[in-house]
Amino acid sequence: MDPEGPATKTYHPSEGSSSHEHKLNYKNMEVKVSKMEKGAEDCPLGLQLKPVSSIRHWKNLFSLSITFFLVFTAFYSIQNIQSSINTEGGLLSLAVVAATSILSGLVTPFLISRLTGAKWAVAFSTLVFCAYSYVNIFRVPWLTMAVSVALGIAQSPLWIGHCTYITRAAYQLAAITGKREELIINRMHGTFHLILGSSLVSGNLILFLILSDPDPQEVALDTSYCGALNCGTNIGSGVPPPSRGTANVLFGVFTAVGIASALLSTFGVDDQQVPKGSRKQNGDISTAFGGMYQLLREFKIVLLLPLFAVAGFQLAFFYSDFSKAYVACSQGMSSVGLVAISYGVSLSVCSLLFGQLEKFTDRIVRITFGCFAHLALLFYLFYLKPVQGEYLPLFAVASGWGMCCAVWRSQVTSLVGALFPHHQEAAFTIWSMGEALGNFSGFLLPTFSDLCVSHRIIILAGAIIVAFCLYLICEQKVRYEKREGAKFTALPTKETRV
Repeated sequence: MDPEGPATKTYHPSEGSSSHEHKLNYKNMEVKVSKMEKGAEDCPLGLQLKPVSSIRHWKNLFSLSITFFLVFTAFYSIQNIQSSINTEGGLLSLAVVAATSILSGLVTPFLISRLTGAKWAVAFSTLVFCAYSYVNIFRVPWLTMAVSVALGIAQSPLWIGHCTYITRAAYQLAAITGKREELIINRMHGTFHLILGSSLVSGNLILFLILSDPDPQEVALDTSYCGALNCGTNIGSGVPPPSRGTANVLFGVFTAVGIASALLSTFGVDDQQVPKGSRKQNGDISTAFGGMYQLLREFKIVLLLPLFAVAGFQLAFFYSDFSKAYVACSQGMSSVGLVAISYGVSLSVCSLLFGQLEKFTDRIVRITFGCFAHLALLFYLFYLKPVQGEYLPLFAVASGWGMCCAVWRSQVTSLVGALFPHHQEAAFTIWSMGEALGNFSGFLLPTFSDLCVSHRIIILAGAIIVAFCLYLICEQKVRYEKREGAKFTALPTKETRV
């Protein structure tokens, strides 16, 4: 066998005694590989029996990234206007999506590791996202809620599947190239979020082109209750929603985009090779639950839970409160997509930038910068009084929010991948559930009329401060472990259980 990449060694169960341990030197990295009778390996994610070329890893990354680009061109745009175009049940349906995704995360590790694999988890999920775009054409409450439940179930496999796929590919690519694993993880996640962030540009451009009035008339808008002063879900901006026909064209376009994403994820992304021992470790649902429970006993991930929740909370605030109370209220609904384009451009550029800055700055510096920048934006929003025709403050906030979201997305997912390399599915499940909980809270709070936007700004700012302080404690613990030469203890496998 002449595998691609640097020198590797293929092991066969028939060679020697099944209890012997062999050492292989792989780019100056010694790894112990215990050979069991059935061929299970306890090896790093970077090693597998049939190495894949670096070109193929990057091809899969770009195919997966474009799949997500198509999926969220539709979903982010629908999410952006749900609070304005579907005032009766739009935010509630998004809250249902977030709540259901929390529950679906409990079984996602079993689905990915035992039944579907990361690729097919993503492929099946894209079909549900496509259905969500389609049912918005009818706006039947019970049908929308039913598909929202299905979409919530699909959210966790989609996000956890892509994180698992990219992180596993990064470890394999690091083994091929001999480069530092955390560097490759940051680059691949940064590239992914660059392309994903571009979906906000394309989706919101579609929104602007379809919803904008070809023969606009000057309408004086009542902006006295816009911004932080707004309470509840009713905003009397005086701008009528788009016609039913225009809305149907919009959702029809998004449905076609969803179909394209399903085809690309099915035929454009390779099924990933996984060490046999990894699949056995999560052999049934009870084992998957046990893996999550064991990981939650690890103090580091408990400290990161508020950070995961804040990542979802801030995103929900942008799509619900900022889009409606600041943009739609003062400039009209067609301007929501226009302002959000600057958010998408900033998210894309900053995702790539933060991935490259890994070579020059420490992780703690990048996340600290993101947290303080987000607090500054919230302080500005608290006092901002939007005025009709004045777009510059809104563009500035949206661009700054995209920069902060790049930190939450690319840096936090890279952090999880770097800290828990041996338990990817369980770690990313906990991340996904924490973010879904924040999403649920962010979409649910605007439905309470007693809570004004100013109250929700204070709640989000407080959550960021708490999450950041706990993150600093986690970083100190990681550095202490490195100084002491401690390593993360692997969860017990069948061979070590008594």
